[in-house]
Amino acid sequence: MNIAMTETELLEQLDKLPAKDKENFILSTIQSNPNFYRFKNRLANLYINNDQILKARVFLEKELTNKYNVHLQITLVKLELKCDRLEAAREAIMTLQKNNPKSPHTYSVLGNLHAMEGKESEAIEAFNKAHELNPNIVKPVIELHDLYIKTGDLEHAKATIYSGLKHKPNSHIYQSCLGKIWQKLGEDKKAIIAFDLAIKLAPNDTQAGNAAIQLVNLKI
Repeated sequence: MNIAMTETELLEQLDKLPAKDKENFILSTIQSNPNFYRFKNRLANLYINNDQILKARVFLEKELTNKYNVHLQITLVKLELKCDRLEAAREAIMTLQKNNPKSPHTYSVLGNLHAMEGKESEAIEAFNKAHELNPNIVKPVIELHDLYIKTGDLEHAKATIYSGLKHKPNSHIYQSCLGKIWQKLGEDKKAIIAFDLAIKLAPNDTQAGNAAIQLVNLKI
């Protein structure tokens, strides 16, 4: 490994590695570059994705005790939510709110917590705040859309997607969501247009294929 490489260059190298080699590469990079927090976050998420939950929590808590980092704190919140440890998630969110009160990600995970608690109005408020703070982030829009879909509020779901499209008009995810909404509303022609556009905007064959399946099912 070339220790003179930037963190971004090393991340690009990491992404090209087979799954079996990623952990060792990350650990080696962290050892050589202890301030590369994106690698630390990658390691925590790798543990989580491999269902090594305890290992992920111990690692995150140790790192955050040594030095606070917003991305590691967000990952800790997501870990606790994944494990349905809502009180632990709430405590982690309070730390996030104290240190990063204007971060859209703070409100996004707060919305996740409220949604899991069944507090739909509070979740909607939090997701809207996240979208307001940074309208270019897709996740709060999708979370808000999903919540409206769950409650059967298709008009607000549609309005949410259109709000996202104002800032990211080339988002295939938004177009795919819009297609599903139009389909639920019985507007098949508009749904076909949205799915077709989602296919054209998709960044890879997998994403294009998902939209194509929706389109084929609609035309059958």
